[in-house]
Amino acid sequence: MDFRTCPLCKASILDDDAEDCPSCGASLNGKPSSSAKPAAGKPAATARPAAASGKPAAAGAGKPPAGGAARKPPVPMTRGGAPGATAPDDDNPFDVDTAALQKAVPVSPRPMKGRTVEVVCPMCETKGFIAPQHQGKLVRCASAECKFPNFTAPVPKKEVVDESAGKSKGLTTGMLAGIGTGVAAVLAIGAFFLFRSKPQEVALDTVVPVAPTPKVELPKNAPALQQRQTLSTIPEILKASLDDVKRAAAVRDNNPNRARGRKWAAEAFAASGDIKEAREQLQALMALSAAPGYYQIEPLVTLYLQQRAAGKVEPALLDEALKHARVPDSARGPVDAISALAAALVLDGRPEKAAELLKTPIQGPRATASLLWMAASYGRVFDYEAVASVPAFLASNHPQWIAATWIVASEGDKAGALKWAQSATAADVREGGLAVWGARVARDAASLSAVTPEIETALAGVSPAGRARVWANVAHGRFAVGDPPGAQTAIKLADVALAEIKAPAPMKTPGMAEIHNSPSNRAGVPDSAPLRSAALAAENVAAVHRLLKSDALASESLAASMRFTEGMAPSRTETDRLLKECENRIAMENQLDAALNLKGNRDAKFRAFYQYQQRVTTLAALATERFDLQIAILREAAASGMAKTAWQLMQERETSADAAIRQPFNKTRLPGYVAFQAFVGGDVDTARQIESAFPPQQLPQDPLDLIALRIARARQQGNALSVYEDLRNTYGSPTFDRDLVDMEVLRLVSRQYREAGAVKTLEFAWQLPGESAREDALWLLAAAAVRDGKASDLWKETSALERKLTPPDRAALARGYVAGAMIASKGSRSTSTAALPNQ
Repeated sequence: MDFRTCPLCKASILDDDAEDCPSCGASLNGKPSSSAKPAAGKPAATARPAAASGKPAAAGAGKPPAGGAARKPPVPMTRGGAPGATAPDDDNPFDVDTAALQKAVPVSPRPMKGRTVEVVCPMCETKGFIAPQHQGKLVRCASAECKFPNFTAPVPKKEVVDESAGKSKGLTTGMLAGIGTGVAAVLAIGAFFLFRSKPQEVALDTVVPVAPTPKVELPKNAPALQQRQTLSTIPEILKASLDDVKRAAAVRDNNPNRARGRKWAAEAFAASGDIKEAREQLQALMALSAAPGYYQIEPLVTLYLQQRAAGKVEPALLDEALKHARVPDSARGPVDAISALAAALVLDGRPEKAAELLKTPIQGPRATASLLWMAASYGRVFDYEAVASVPAFLASNHPQWIAATWIVASEGDKAGALKWAQSATAADVREGGLAVWGARVARDAASLSAVTPEIETALAGVSPAGRARVWANVAHGRFAVGDPPGAQTAIKLADVALAEIKAPAPMKTPGMAEIHNSPSNRAGVPDSAPLRSAALAAENVAAVHRLLKSDALASESLAASMRFTEGMAPSRTETDRLLKECENRIAMENQLDAALNLKGNRDAKFRAFYQYQQRVTTLAALATERFDLQIAILREAAASGMAKTAWQLMQERETSADAAIRQPFNKTRLPGYVAFQAFVGGDVDTARQIESAFPPQQLPQDPLDLIALRIARARQQGNALSVYEDLRNTYGSPTFDRDLVDMEVLRLVSRQYREAGAVKTLEFAWQLPGESAREDALWLLAAAAVRDGKASDLWKETSALERKLTPPDRAALARGYVAGAMIASKGSRSTSTAALPNQ
């Protein structure tokens, strides 16, 4: 492929839309260059990328630069700067004002009240909107995946205006900041008071007005729209969708994320089997300077999966993808890419390479969000909430390993998925993988009896906890495809296996000498993986009993889950006490002197204290793991309709006289979550009981849980659109983890589709404020509609939105149509259309 060259410096130009040379700044089209050289004494344009990378601005800091001129040290900020921040050195073009970067104003991805000025990120070309008063100030790109997100918003040309116009109508910067930061507090306070006075209303009677939907027009240079025809066949939908995704990806102007659109297009053509066009889209993607390298992985993996299904694979396809296997520290996209690549490597007969790729587990919300997205999309379920209800996905210690297991099994390689699951070294990850394998195998089987011999063979030599987890998830899989008798048979086998596990005594806190003399790695605490697996097995069994309306058995299993966790580590109550005691070093040294018979040796006491403190810190971390697992299990129980049981188990441990059992649940936000779930589930008595256990206005609440509650109530009232303002404020707040918000939003989209249909869901989904969640929602919606035979109605509705959707949104929607069309047209690779059950 030939690239353009700069007429001045002869450098190759990779971006086919560039107007100026990125090397020397010369114009490439004969017009004056748009990039002006920095004025003398001011930081050059390269200062912004250096700042955004988080690395030192120039290598060899502290040494004089070439030419012998000595560098001036950074000038400390003495007024208005953040602690530790430095002012830029005017003589150093690579120096950065770190205090200014900390104050960058976030750019809104869509126009909204007070944010009407359009700006375009010079790095990734993402379009966004800012308030007029932010022009000329440092702002942060609207795309979460931008490599260098901070840039200075352009200042408009001065115009003569009526100075008297607009006075007293605008909001000051302080007022805007106050409104933004106060939204979560207002929601929390309002929810609390309404909840106390009328539990049946819980802050959701106040419907927030929905802001007018911004009108988004395609640029004048966009290819002409064709009148959409009514489509009734899968080939028609497939062809029209491929035309759409190609056209959307080609839009240059007013395209908030051209790289993202190209990625969707490359995946769509790869999924359809059009190798030539998929390669052309990949080339176009690679030519975009702002495109992250990992964007190429999933199109290549999709191409591999399609070729594998056709029986002819390009040998070096996955090796090409491996060149881009780098996982940045943030964003969900890279985690998706690595999980997909690992699954493809397992399918390709290279599980060792896949294990090397996943040797370091990625934890946290983005890993969980990635697991659920991969299960819904690559697993061809197309229902986010449905996969979130799979018990085996709860609290996994290695979400990517679990995701790869699900994908490999979904591709029909049950033997490969089983072998991959069995290869995990940690017991809880290995048995979790087996449970995921069981859930998928049971879902795809014609009947339980058809796969029972295969499952029994796989469980030979597996621990009782592992067997219980597998049979519980097999039961869940059978329930998902409308086979309650098969689910009943499988859950009985899970009960038998669970009964074989003996709950350990709660772990007592070791004495001072024992703690001091313990090994450094786990402070003498045994590996907790087997008990963690047992606790998750009991929770999985409880979840399925709840689905089957066996509430007494569900409560019994949930209580067993708590007992298993109590043998994993000491309680948080005890380790918090030990940490508090370590704050008085002198007193602790004297106690260690007596406990260890140090005979008053000052140096020995000093060394003993720091070794003891280190072991206590290790114990505290292990205690936190136990506490966090208990919270995850109780949250899941409350969300599945077991709020009353969850509250009882919490209070038993909150008030226990045994310090090994006692846990500070009431100091967390768990009580507020359980109370809200009780209310949403109709158990007002439990909600009132929880509220009355706390002083007025002191029920712990998580602002994100309040948002989730408002979403749930809005859905129940048939008014999902009423939550838009909440979601806009939530996405615009730096205090919320976007992955957590995305998960709640995609759950809502799944519910909306099942309850209100495709057209109503489209009305909600296309206006979502979160870029990633919006595209994912459109993807899943289109795929599910094609699979379920509802694509014709949805297709007609999307024609009316053609000029309102951004190009990446249109590409994501088309990608979903292609995914659904490929499943519908290739019955051999399709899966059951039954949705997994709601909890």
